[in-house]
Amino acid sequence: MNNAELPADDLRAQKSLLLENGSLYELAVRELQAANVNGDAPWALARIAHLYQEQERYDRALQTLKRAVPGYFSFDIEQMPRPVWEALFPRPWWSAVKRYAAENQLDPYLVAALIRQESEFNPAAVSRADAIGLMQLLPITGRRMAHELKVRRYSVGMLVEPGVNVQLGTRYFRQLLQKFDGNLEAALAAYNAGADRVEEWRSAGNFREPAEFVESIPFTETREYVQAIVRNAGIYHRLYGTP
Repeated sequence: MNNAELPADDLRAQKSLLLENGSLYELAVRELQAANVNGDAPWALARIAHLYQEQERYDRALQTLKRAVPGYFSFDIEQMPRPVWEALFPRPWWSAVKRYAAENQLDPYLVAALIRQESEFNPAAVSRADAIGLMQLLPITGRRMAHELKVRRYSVGMLVEPGVNVQLGTRYFRQLLQKFDGNLEAALAAYNAGADRVEEWRSAGNFREPAEFVESIPFTETREYVQAIVRNAGIYHRLYGTP
């Protein structure tokens, strides 16, 4: 998005440009948020997305736009500027995502949706359980995957490197898929809640359809997690088409 697309007669737009030129990005974002306080300035949202993406702060762009447009799932693609959609569903480190998704026979948009849910594309994210990086790998899991893949001179600190994290995370997710006979919903549930729990849940019922299993998941967080990733992978496909 270039400066010409900002309204020349809007004082907040012009003030945000001055702040941006002075590298005062957070203050520039505040001006743009104020410009859109009534929800009638989609150009401001697009500019916020642009600012954060220029700094490779994809998580901040995502969080800001989620707050600004909480009902975005009810919008058609044509109802919001494309830069807003691309900030809500970004594709950073896309070459690594595509490469390692292909190596593990995964849909790269599913991997992107998984990363979006796990870390919101913050490569330095650390959870309360000490899961690290884009795909939120526990150190023990990262170490095991690195050993299997013969990653040279591996250390836990490498989990904050996007390429390494995606390489190990896609390998781990592929193993979960294999464990659950290719059942995507079960593998996603296991990624969130652990394979042992999912085995217990599946053994407790005779599920004819994946949706039946998902609805039966007793943990609300895990149930919504699975639903969100499947839904978001579909949005990635609609936004970007063939990977």
